Amino acid sequence: MALKFLNKKGWHTGSLRNIENVWKSEQKHEVEELGKHIHEERECDKRQERLEFLYDSGLAVGKGKSKGRCPVQVTWQRGSLK
Repeated sequence: MALKFLNKKGWHTGSLRNIENVWKSEQKHEVEELGKHIHEERECDKRQERLEFLYDSGLAVGKGKSKGRCPVQVTWQRGSLK
């Protein structure tokens, strides 16, 4: 039996149109995630700048300048397409 016509149906997961729509959706999701990570990193930098004067003036507990790390760890991962 030849079932080659199935991938021409609109509901079939193997149709090129559906594969393209899934790929576009995945790309959009990756861009949104990247934007969210960039926003978190910028917020972290802003918080660090607001507290930097404490470390520079010596008002903080401890001696000397310390380069504090941001409490929010951002890990960059490059997604792979299958």
